[in-house]
Amino acid sequence: MRAHLPGWSALGGLFAVLLAINLWSLLRFPAPFIDEAWFASRAWGLIQTGQAFGTLDSGVFDRFEGYGTFFPWLPVWLQSLSLRQFIEPTVFSVRIVSLVFGMVLLMAVFAAGRSLGGKRLGLLAALITGTSLPFLYTAHVGRYDIIAAAFGYLALAIYLVNRQAQRWPGGLLAGLLIGLAFEVHPHSVIFGPAILALYWLDLRGELFKRGHFWSFILGVLLGLLFFVERHLLHYPQTYLALSRLAFTTTHTPPLLTLDARIIGQAIIEAGDTALGAYPLLLPGILVAVFTLIRRKSSEARILLTLCTTLLILHTLLVRNKINYYIILISPAFDLALGWYLLETYEMPWRSRAKDYVNRVIWGLLGLSILTSMFIIVRSGDQGYPVVQSRINRLVSAGDIIMGPQTFWFGLQQHKYYSWEQLVFYERYAPDSDVEDAFVALQPDIFIVDWFMERYISDQPGEGVYQQNLWLPRRELQAFLDSHATLLATIDGLGWVPVKVYRIKWESVDG
Repeated sequence: MRAHLPGWSALGGLFAVLLAINLWSLLRFPAPFIDEAWFASRAWGLIQTGQAFGTLDSGVFDRFEGYGTFFPWLPVWLQSLSLRQFIEPTVFSVRIVSLVFGMVLLMAVFAAGRSLGGKRLGLLAALITGTSLPFLYTAHVGRYDIIAAAFGYLALAIYLVNRQAQRWPGGLLAGLLIGLAFEVHPHSVIFGPAILALYWLDLRGELFKRGHFWSFILGVLLGLLFFVERHLLHYPQTYLALSRLAFTTTHTPPLLTLDARIIGQAIIEAGDTALGAYPLLLPGILVAVFTLIRRKSSEARILLTLCTTLLILHTLLVRNKINYYIILISPAFDLALGWYLLETYEMPWRSRAKDYVNRVIWGLLGLSILTSMFIIVRSGDQGYPVVQSRINRLVSAGDIIMGPQTFWFGLQQHKYYSWEQLVFYERYAPDSDVEDAFVALQPDIFIVDWFMERYISDQPGEGVYQQNLWLPRRELQAFLDSHATLLATIDGLGWVPVKVYRIKWESVDG
């Protein structure tokens, strides 16, 4: 019994340190993000109305029958459990949910690593993941990606633990987690084929004869059935219409476009995203994967299959290689890097090239951890409380607000439209323009910040989102010049001051 205590003590110590660091920096890094308000609004709506739909979703989407069945339900419900403990929604109330599932993800990474290489691999992989930029971002931002990743890697850990025993409850639970992960975020579709590839690697011709494989399939189907019941069974036409309205151009998988240019761009963007996520460790990860190719052990084949399958699927099925999506695949590469570092740790020094490479990679890991700590220590609120307070003083009781989602936290007692509803309205009513959208939604206060400015231009930008959420500058400025008063220009946030306008509806009506 005593022989096992040091390993579990190290695990407890590691998790305690990581939890303390993340709690301390939870509101420091990163700055509040638009989706946090959007998703918190949705969870607040679930509490108040029973529907996973918030005021930031309203304006256009609620013009469709059954609109409350469109957005994910499970992650909204999970966030609502936290929001119920607060008087009003806050950034902390949604971020703490992400941190909880971040710790669940680290436990899953530890369990997977322990199954493949013992406690040392589990601990090292959890350390690499827990100090990585993908983790520190997604475990701090109130989005759904970290929840989906936790479900996916829990399924992987259960599969690996269940490999030898091959008990059907393990297969059923792993499959159920995969199916539910899809309801959390459709990008989780990459986990199902990845675990199926591991089943094939382990069983080959015996695959269809094993009960735990069929229980896995049953679990996946049960999870997907939950998705179908929530989103497709009652109002399928609304789900398809809203998907086309808001997400077709941004979420259609590159592979399904059958466009070689888009697929080629996805491959390039995958490399760019990997470099951004691992600016120091990418060379070590590449060396680790190359080493896995040369090894013939069962553990090496599992890790290589997992990494390559997830990478290919992520590249071909995830349209936008945004930084928060990489958490779906980065823990697999953290496991591979940890495996490589432990394999080379006890190798005798012979002044060979690979001996120097091994030491350099260990050094890069240490430097990467220090860099991550420096980033979260150096970060702060970046002026949001000050800007929010100044905006609040310009708003009157009963005003309807339109602007960036971020400022909803300080104005959630008002009806608050996302500015994106202007874009959605023009798609909903194809012959309309920006002024028609304003007239239909009737906001009293209009806010423009640096994030919005990225999408306001005379021509659509090159990025997928810049094209999908393009707001014509000429039309917008013409409306504001004719029918709005600039109340304030607020400095201290981003590289463009925040502008607050009051719409003069008497001039529009006249």
